[in-house]
Parts: sequence; C-alpha cells; structure tokens
Amino acid sequence: MYTKPIIYKAYSIVVAIFSFLLLLGSVISLFSVPSDVFNGLSSVQGVGADGVEAIKAVFIGIKIAFLIVVIVSVFFTYMDVSSIYTFAQMIEHEQSKTKAPFIKQPFTMSSKAYRRFGTIVFTVYAIISFIAIIALVISYSISQSAFLAVPVIPVAINLLTLFLYYITYYCRYKTFSDLLDVVSSEEPSVITLDNLKENKSGVLRGYCIFLFAVTMLLIAATVVGIIVIAGPVISAVGFGLFWVVAALIVIPSVLAILSLCVIGCYFDNLAKMLEHYQIKYNLL
Repeated sequence: MYTKPIIYKAYSIVVAIFSFLLLLGSVISLFSVPSDVFNGLSSVQGVGADGVEAIKAVFIGIKIAFLIVVIVSVFFTYMDVSSIYTFAQMIEHEQSKTKAPFIKQPFTMSSKAYRRFGTIVFTVYAIISFIAIIALVISYSISQSAFLAVPVIPVAINLLTLFLYYITYYCRYKTFSDLLDVVSSEEPSVITLDNLKENKSGVLRGYCIFLFAVTMLLIAATVVGIIVIAGPVISAVGFGLFWVVAALIVIPSVLAILSLCVIGCYFDNLAKMLEHYQIKYNLL
C-alpha cells in the first residue's frame, strides 16, 4: 500500500518554501554589509587604501562563492522536491485506474534530466571519493614507513558513504525517471522497458530499512540527551528554562525524524511502483 500522496506533496511544499526563504535570506545577508564598515578600516593603522581594497576583493569573493553554494543547494532541493511531488501525482494517477498516460506538470523536468542529475552527482562524488582513498592510503603508508598500508576505518567509511550516494542519487533518480517514462507512455518502448528492468527494488527497500534504523537511533539519542542534560541544566537555569533548552533539542530532532520517515516511505514506494510495472510488463 502506498503512503498517502498528500504527505509527499506537503513535504515537498514545506521544503521548497524553506529553501526559497534560505536563498532569499542568504542574498539579503550578502548585500547588507554597510559601506562604512570598509571606510572605517581605512583609519586602522597599517591597513591603508590598498589594504581596504584587498579586503573588499576577498569579501566579494567570499560572497560570490557563498552565493554559488546556495544556488547549487537550492537546485539540489528543487530536483528533490519536484521529483517527490511528481511521484505523488504518479501514485494518484495509478490509483485512479485510468488508461490515459500520465501528464507531468510544467515544473517537472524531463525524465532524462533527473536521470542525468543522479548519474552526474554520483560520478563526481565517486571520483572525489577514489582520489581521497588514494590520498589516504599514500599518506598512511608514508606515516607507517610501509610500501602499502591501508587505513581500514577511514577507507571503509569512505566506501560506505559512496554506496549511500549510489543509492540516494543514482538508484533513486534512475528509478524515478524510468517510472516517469513508463507512466507517461501509452505503450512503453523496448528501450524504456529495458531501462526499467535494470532497477533493483531490493536496493531501494534496503535503504528504507537503513533510514528506519537511523530514525530509531536518532530517537534514542534525543531521549538519552534530554535525560543526560536534565540535571545539570535544571541546576544551572531552573526548571522553567529547562523546557526551553529541551525544546531546542527536541524540535530539530522531530523535524529530522519526520523528514527521514517521509524519505524512507518514498524509497519504499518507489520500490513498490517499480515492482508493479515490472510485473505488469513481465520484467521479473
């Protein structure tokens, strides 16, 4: 049984609004530094006019770099929420039992765009990851005065992170884009069905289980954290302010838990829809 599509839609809208506000706040903060700050620097001994100009150049460079990071982050968020919102519509389309092909909304990018996005992100991270592993091995070998020494824990963490990127970007967006191709076609082509057959529902469900485990650990960590700080905080600021401190811990944790639950259900539902169409077209 699918999760109610309204949950995915609400999640997408909330995240999109938060992302827009973050972008707006970032842009405002970037251009809100008053000019008299730099004028005041010219009066500082040893700075001088050239020093002020150099500081201005550095500050502008930081602004540009930060703005680029924010824009990239917003784009990632757009790809995330647009795909989840569209998937909610795909669930509604499937549940309607209509034989007409699914029509995506104007804000939804093409299936190729989502597929390429997931592939590019995973490929870039894989390259960075392998370079990092090589650097770790070389530096560790030098420190151990050995021809080849492998720092097992850092390399294992790196490979685990790479595997998670493989699922969260490559598998997720490929499955979504292939399903979008199928539901948008009156009669899927052989290439479309071959692409759909390549996806593995077990990987998606395994990631759902992983997120469930992370959620349980987060809940346990939140409860333990509240218990641990209760005594010292109450002694320091009193019982009344303790609830304020507790709220500052609990609210972000609850939001993170809700987000993990939605994403976990999304991966599970992707697997369910994948299996549905693989069975429908005899691909299993």
